[in-house]
Amino acid sequence: MELAILMLTAGSAVVEIKCGSIYRLEEAYTIFLNGEERGTTQKVVTSLFNLSPDRDYLLQLAGEDGSIRGEISFHTKLETAVLNVRDFGASGEGERDDTVFIQAAIMRVRRRAGW
Repeated sequence: MELAILMLTAGSAVVEIKCGSIYRLEEAYTIFLNGEERGTTQKVVTSLFNLSPDRDYLLQLAGEDGSIRGEISFHTKLETAVLNVRDFGASGEGERDDTVFIQAAIMRVRRRAGW
C-alpha cells in the first residue's frame, strides 16, 4: 500500500492512502506513529494532529490482522513562533473586537525576528 504526505505543518500532517478508492477504504487500518497506536481510519485522506515540531516520524498502517500494510517517514516543520493572543489582552470569545491585541502579538513576533 502506497502512502503520500499531502501537507505538513509544525504540528500536523495530512496523509493519503493510495488504494484506488475515492473516499473510504474497504477495511479499517490502525495508525501507528513512531510505534505508538494513534487510532484507526477508514478514510483515504487522514489528518494527524498534536505532533511535535521539527521531529522525525514513522507512520505505519496495520490491517485488521495486525500486519503492517504501509509506512512512510516524514519530518514536521520547524515552529518559529507561538504566541497566545490572550497574553496580549484578547478575549477570544468573539464578542469584542480583538484586532488591537492580535496586532500587538504580530508586532512582538516581528520585533523578535528583526523585521
